[in-house]
Amino acid sequence: MFYCCVFFFRFAVIYLGKKGGCMPISQVWIEEGCTACGICEEICPEVFELGDREEAIVKPDANLNAYEEEIKEAAENCPVDVISIQES
Repeated sequence: MFYCCVFFFRFAVIYLGKKGGCMPISQVWIEEGCTACGICEEICPEVFELGDREEAIVKPDANLNAYEEEIKEAAENCPVDVISIQES
């Protein structure tokens, strides 16, 4: 049941974001449990970085508003669901 709710929430965020119904992204962070798969960096290298680290990070100077769709796509495709997004 929980997994279905998470899927629905992610779908709603992406769907509403494309329709213009969501507010701009104000913060993005990586929760504990990142497996360093690199998918987020492949989708949006302007915001996410892996490098030699054991987990991805959000670049401190990243322009979140310029890459909203890519950030949401990275969160949707994260295999361990550790990319969190806060909209203002």
